[in-house]
Amino acid sequence: MKRMLIFMLLLACIGFTGCKKDKTPEKEIFSETVTRTETISEMISETETENFSETETETETKISDSGKTITTTETTGTEIGTITTETETTTEISLNAENILQAAELDEEERKAIEAVQQTEPPIYYKNPTQNFEEDSYSNLHIEGYGFSLFNSSAGNIYQNFYETTNLSGADLLFMKNAVESFSGSAFNSEQVKSSTGQTIEESEKLIYQNELIYAEMDKFGNFYIQNQTLQNNSLWTPEENQGISLIAKQGYFYSDDYLLTFGNQTVEFQEVDEFLKNDIRRLNESELFPESYEMMESPEKIEEIELKDGRKGYLFTFSVGTRISHYLIDNRKRSRYENENRAVNGQYVQMLMLSSDSVDYCYFPPMLTRKFDYQQMLPKDYCSLAEACQIISEHLPSEQVFDVEDIQLGFGTIFFYDENHQFQGIACVPMWYMDLLSPDGGRIFANVDVNTKELYFGYE
Repeated sequence: MKRMLIFMLLLACIGFTGCKKDKTPEKEIFSETVTRTETISEMISETETENFSETETETETKISDSGKTITTTETTGTEIGTITTETETTTEISLNAENILQAAELDEEERKAIEAVQQTEPPIYYKNPTQNFEEDSYSNLHIEGYGFSLFNSSAGNIYQNFYETTNLSGADLLFMKNAVESFSGSAFNSEQVKSSTGQTIEESEKLIYQNELIYAEMDKFGNFYIQNQTLQNNSLWTPEENQGISLIAKQGYFYSDDYLLTFGNQTVEFQEVDEFLKNDIRRLNESELFPESYEMMESPEKIEEIELKDGRKGYLFTFSVGTRISHYLIDNRKRSRYENENRAVNGQYVQMLMLSSDSVDYCYFPPMLTRKFDYQQMLPKDYCSLAEACQIISEHLPSEQVFDVEDIQLGFGTIFFYDENHQFQGIACVPMWYMDLLSPDGGRIFANVDVNTKELYFGYE
């Protein structure tokens, strides 16, 4: 079987002006290098990474691996694995895109046939990770209460998935085709696919698709974006391109009976907008667009009010991604710096922009929703306990300071791998402990502990 290339950050876009309430679900329009130096499994034994796709820098005092207080340089305004260069010129892909799509469709059929005959592994009964855990056992961690879902085998064994693709492939073009057709309700025209760089799909930094209704991009990290003509239709819009953005509500608060959203001169209840979004999310989750392992959560994590450069205002909804069967969440926290040299934890989330109450004008999907893994490994029964995770974190923090642990979760995290030249090598989605820490000076620290390797990742808000 031809090995599928599935390795980047997918960020997709949902909802378009055509995505109106009077449309049927089938016709809804959503607002509209290559040399590997080592495999991911070999890289797991290495340590240390930082964000190297920098745009602006800011000096700040942080914590080193040794527990010392050090001065670090953080980046702001740019996320690892995101390419949004507006000055790039595009050229037609020299290869016949239709031939690439046909080959990718055959590969997908073969992959599904092989999966259909694979034997189900016997269930592993995972231990309770909270046994022997005492909140006051760590002198520099202040923990008051915790609650999270435990790993169990009621919905199947727990797997860690690995993605080894380092460039764009026919599988990415096939996702773009299926996404465009699903969102716009119109046929995909392969002649309208362009490459930002290079003369082949493998050499391209991103694929671009544009017609009179939509503009879509997929970059080599697996991020997918789609927007409609209410935004600029000749280049990619991003949430950073605005005059102002402000958080107005986090999960839970906006489900009160009287919570209202204002679009221009129209004020509507949040429940009405929420139901509109849920219908589209359910349709996507039930389709074959996303990979079998993951799905988009239906309830937003947060809502932000956003103002465009032209003065228009709308709302940006951020959603989590989770495992499809067991519904464990993937860490969605955004970081500005990482302390591991050849790897970094990247948050996975979906964003939707609404400029009116019945249309999604922009959508972004991460790699976990756009690519399929190359191989997977089952999590062993004896994984890192909560006591072990807290001890690992405590040992890497200054002993003379006390850090408030505001949140503890057991779920998944996505690790991005790089070589010594900062060239992207792949992704692993692995079970992790992840916690929010508040430092004595009020700064927020993100801590992730791989439950299998027990490797620690620190990040900063």
